[in-house]
Amino acid sequence: QANKQITRRAPRLSVARANTAASAANADAVGGQPLANIATARSDPSTGGQCDPTSATFVPCASVDFNLPHNGRVLLLGTGAQYAFDAGVTQGSCRLTLDGVALGGSFVTLGNQTDASPGVTGVANRGYARGFTTTVVTDPVSAGPHSFGLECNQNDPDVEFENPQITAALLGSG
Repeated sequence: QANKQITRRAPRLSVARANTAASAANADAVGGQPLANIATARSDPSTGGQCDPTSATFVPCASVDFNLPHNGRVLLLGTGAQYAFDAGVTQGSCRLTLDGVALGGSFVTLGNQTDASPGVTGVANRGYARGFTTTVVTDPVSAGPHSFGLECNQNDPDVEFENPQITAALLGSG
């Protein structure tokens, strides 16, 4: 009786049936990519601490080794905080790398001045850390072992990078 009432009041109304196989397959995907195509890795948070470059030469601050199960683009996120040690302006830069080669578009320059306490200088006067993130999606990377890194330098003394980390996520298959 209810079906007749609905049909009479809304003659063009219909209920589509879900294709359960397609729905189940889509539940195991992100943006149309099967979950098997997505893999992640991150640097060991216990190795954070400080990264204190002493010159304009880039030094490794965080890295992650990632054995890619297949070819694909990799999303890299580098994070940390930058400290100034004195009342002067400090500046440093950080970049992301793939197998030791800098990746374009991942460069970030940081600089600040500490809030100096009277009579306290150097490392004892860390001031306030300024957090940063740098991000890049790589060109397609081949399957197999790779090393992804976050490198930083110091352009004006004295700067230090606190708790640098890197996360890598393999996106899709090409």
